[in-house]
Amino acid sequence: EVETAAGESAGGGNLAVPAHGAAFRFVDEIVSGENGEEAETDGGAVTVTCDRPVAALGVPLTGAGVFTALGGAVPETDETTEEAEAVAAHRILPLVLDGAGFRSRLEVTNLAGTDNSCTLEFHGAGVNTARFPSSADLVKDGFRRATFELAQDGRVAMTSFGRHSYAYGYAALDCGGPVEARVLLTAGDGDEADGMAPIPPARFARELQLPVAPGLDGMALFLTNAGEAGAACTASLTPTGGEETAAAASIEVGAESTALRFLADLFELPADFAGGSAALSCDREIAAVALPTTAAAAFAALPPVAQGFRDDTQDAEEN
Repeated sequence: EVETAAGESAGGGNLAVPAHGAAFRFVDEIVSGENGEEAETDGGAVTVTCDRPVAALGVPLTGAGVFTALGGAVPETDETTEEAEAVAAHRILPLVLDGAGFRSRLEVTNLAGTDNSCTLEFHGAGVNTARFPSSADLVKDGFRRATFELAQDGRVAMTSFGRHSYAYGYAALDCGGPVEARVLLTAGDGDEADGMAPIPPARFARELQLPVAPGLDGMALFLTNAGEAGAACTASLTPTGGEETAAAASIEVGAESTALRFLADLFELPADFAGGSAALSCDREIAAVALPTTAAAAFAALPPVAQGFRDDTQDAEEN
């Protein structure tokens, strides 16, 4: 079933998935328009209901062949413990980016099985509620804070304008019950998206590793510190099949903020650099997102391998 951004039905269809097999459908083939013609939606969601468990991915395609895989939100979850539900009710979305051709679409799906109340707070210079349109679902409480209600099977989506000056930061989401949340980051001119990157909730750690592809100049590294004190990090780089670079770089991340650094500004590498991995070691737990960019704005978010978790309960709850 296809639903528009306004919550209205846009059609639906059936799909048989063979045993030990896979199947696919294009959304525009099942969206109904007038006189049976295909219709376009202004964003929304596709809900898939099956008589057996399946796995599903959505792949947005453009004329230039730029695509990324989008995982689905699963309303029925096996995480039923109080601890798991508490974790799922508090989410840190480590990158909200808006302006200069970038737009962020925040999506929250209710997993609580009952009505759910949520509070959303933005952190970072220039990132605020003014970058998102007002709606009946979203109640703005100043520049930094907004609240909304989720019905039992409900979801809320909000897309930034993209027309303001360039700014980035993170969002903290707190709900009465478990939710699925993420940011869909797009880049392009006007309403056309040349690239898309899903940004899932962050996993915080003191030590993180990120893959580095060839073409280092275009790799942007966003570091998010959700704590109430600043974090100091050391970055190192290991080329594929080689030893760690001798020079390490220092990065400071302020309290409740996100820092942006390009790896090309941190390290001097030969022109034939063939990729490798970047490592971050910090004195506080942080989250990291890497965006390898190209001139065509095609990109995909690279989550880190998180290591070195702290045992301090108070610090863990703070993040």
